[in-house]
Amino acid sequence: MMDWLLEILACPRHRTALSASGDGGLTCSNGCHFPIVDEVPVMLLEEAQQTMDLAHVSMRKAKEATMDGRLYVESLGLSDAEKRGILDFASGQPQAIDPVVSFLVSATNGIAYKHQIGRLKDYPIPMLRIPRTVGKVFLDIGCNWGRWCVAAARNGYKVVGIDPSLGAIMAAKRVAKQLGIQAAFIVGDARFLPLRSSVVDYVFSYSVLQHLSRENVAVVVSEIARVLRVDGTCRVQMPTKFGVRCVYHQLRRRFRDG
Repeated sequence: MMDWLLEILACPRHRTALSASGDGGLTCSNGCHFPIVDEVPVMLLEEAQQTMDLAHVSMRKAKEATMDGRLYVESLGLSDAEKRGILDFASGQPQAIDPVVSFLVSATNGIAYKHQIGRLKDYPIPMLRIPRTVGKVFLDIGCNWGRWCVAAARNGYKVVGIDPSLGAIMAAKRVAKQLGIQAAFIVGDARFLPLRSSVVDYVFSYSVLQHLSRENVAVVVSEIARVLRVDGTCRVQMPTKFGVRCVYHQLRRRFRDG
């Protein structure tokens, strides 16, 4: 794990400093313990009411991976051959596009990419209109496979990507390595950011917060304010609630707050 990341990490439960434990995980002074899977801290809180079922899967798989040393590969509906391809990729074997990214591209990049599922030839890395810098900390909330993390790293930022899905985070780590990008990734919850206060220069979140309830969004915004430096910047993108897809999803849940 990168030294600079440990310097800004904090227990998501007590907001206290963390140190390396004897079993390769992280501990705080209050006795909390968080496993590290393939250099990725898994910092979800078991007692919290999770916003995604994948969080439960991530915690369970992190324990299994810590116990037996296996690299966790989220299936996401992939065939056994594709999953073997992911493992080959993670072991350093050449592969053009990570199969997890190829499968997730429509869900992360928009319905316009639906026809590209399983057919990607390049990673669709967006242009991020942010000032170039050297060494400022960029936090991507809900990073999934890390496309915005790559864009920020190319602009000179120290990047931290956070997502509750261990499978997506592992894909982000593989993509960053393949593209020669230095980035840190955490399996975590935006409501309990595992970071010290006032350590982030730029907070970014794209098409994530609309999936949370209003109460949870309020908590996330409070956490963003806590970790952001006084002169920091926050950019959050959410679709208009009157957009076609948003109206469709509102109809599906009968206009109840989700």
